[in-house]
This record gives sequence, C-alpha cells and structure tokens, in this order.
Amino acid sequence: MDSEIRKRSIGRRESKRLREELTGKFPFLAHILPEKCLFELGTAEISGKKVEIIYYLGVPLVVKLEDRDFVTVEAIENFNLQIPRVTVDLGAVPYIARGADVMAPGIVKIDAEAEEGSLVVVDDEKHHSIIAVGKLLLSPSKVENGRRGKAVKVYHHVGDKVWRLLKESRKNL
Repeated sequence: MDSEIRKRSIGRRESKRLREELTGKFPFLAHILPEKCLFELGTAEISGKKVEIIYYLGVPLVVKLEDRDFVTVEAIENFNLQIPRVTVDLGAVPYIARGADVMAPGIVKIDAEAEEGSLVVVDDEKHHSIIAVGKLLLSPSKVENGRRGKAVKVYHHVGDKVWRLLKESRKNL
C-alpha cells in the first residue's frame, strides 16, 4: 500500500537554494516564484519508491521520483504555467491516460518553441485538457516531417499513482 504524504516546512536558506535549483531546471517557474519564497517538502512512498513533493502556496509544484523531476498537472493548471504543448488526437488519449508514451503519429500540433529534451504538457485536440506531462524526445521539426516512434516520454498523467496520491491528500485537508 502507498503511504500518506508527510509534509514539513523548510527554512529560508533551504528555500532559496531550492528556488535556484527549480528555476534552473524549469525556467518557466521563475515568474511565479518570488526571490524570497517558502516551500513545503512532502515525502511519501509509491510502489516501494520514495517520492518527494515540493509544495508552493499549498499546491504540489514539483515531484521528484527516481531519476526524474516534473511539474504536476495541478501546478500547471493552478499557476497557468507557460510550458510548450503537444496536442494529440482523441484516439491517443485513452492510451496516454493509462500511462503510454506519446507516439509521433498521434500528435496533431506541437508548439514551435518546444525543444528536444525539454518538459512539455500533453493535451487533447478537442478540449485542450491537460492529460500528461513528459519529456520531448523528438524536435518539433522531426515530428512535423513525419518521423515515427516515441515523441514524448510520459512522466506524469491524470489518474496515475502520483496524481491519485496528491488528490487523496487534498481530501484529507
């Protein structure tokens, strides 16, 4: 069974270091994180793996799980984060919602400013609802030129274990 989230406030010095780390890794966070901001750090266990959750203003901002760090769907929506988007056709949505990576043929649009290796948001073509967050594996030009294969490695999707853990913790507030 997965554990509950244990949260603790962190001090100004550690928050300053953490802000620098986060804005270095995710430059789009710089506009929402003031110089003197305070974070909370949550820890939990999911399927035997340690998960760290960084909270800002009570919102789960970034999750650190194994070798990957990613911004949560909740943070993207709450803070209106400007992250490059990859829009997929409706046929791809059920697969991605079950944890599949995004395949290039399912992409109908990709923001030109998206860069290979960067974090992207995956949304659907009809409602533009966010369904996942992941790492772009192919440049927009490769996707547009008909390249096949995996285009986005999905790190976090609506309904996954991290999403359910965060949702459950919100109910317990």
